[in-house]
Amino acid sequence: MPGMAQPASGKGGPGRSPHTYTTGQVIAFVLVVAVLVAAIAGLIGSNTAREAAQKEHAQLEEELTLQIEQLEQERDELQALYDQAIASGGASAGATSDGPTIEIDVDDTVASARAQLQDAIDSAKAWLDSDAGQAMQGHVRLALQNAIDIASRLIEESGIADPQTYIDAANAITAIIDEETAENAQEAQDAQQ
Repeated sequence: MPGMAQPASGKGGPGRSPHTYTTGQVIAFVLVVAVLVAAIAGLIGSNTAREAAQKEHAQLEEELTLQIEQLEQERDELQALYDQAIASGGASAGATSDGPTIEIDVDDTVASARAQLQDAIDSAKAWLDSDAGQAMQGHVRLALQNAIDIASRLIEESGIADPQTYIDAANAITAIIDEETAENAQEAQDAQQ
C-alpha cells in the first residue's frame, strides 16, 4: 500500500529471516560458550586444588606437631633416666681413676647431633633460597619452614641430653626436602615421556 512503511529487513539481505544466524556467528557463539565453560572449570579446579593443598598442609602440620610432642616426651623421659643414672653413679664415678666418665661421651654425642641439626637447618635455609626451593609449592615450603623453626628452637633450648632429639629433628627437615626433590624428579621424568 502506498504511504505505509515497510518493515526493515535483517542484515542478511532481502529474503533472509531476521532470526537467522550465519555459520560464522554460530561458531563464534560456540567458541565463546566453550571459553566460558573452560574458565569456570578452571576456577573450580583451582579452588579444589587450593583446598586439597590446604588440607595436606594442615595434615603435615598436625603430623609434625605430634612428632614434636613425642620427641619432647621422649626427651623428658630420657633426661629423667639420665639424671637418675648420674645421681646413682655420681659418687662412684667420681672416685675412679679411669679418667673421663661416660657422661663426657654422651655430651660429645649430644654436641655432635646438635651440630648435625644446625647443619641441616643451614642447608634447608639455603635450599629455600635456591631456585628449587623458590619453585616448590606453598604448603611444602611452609611445612619446611615450620620444621626449620622447630629445629631452631631445639638448638636454642638447653638441657637436651638425648642426641636422638636432634637427629629426629634433622631427619624431619631432610625428609621434606627429599620428598620434594623426588616429586620434582618424577614430574620431570613424566614430562619427558
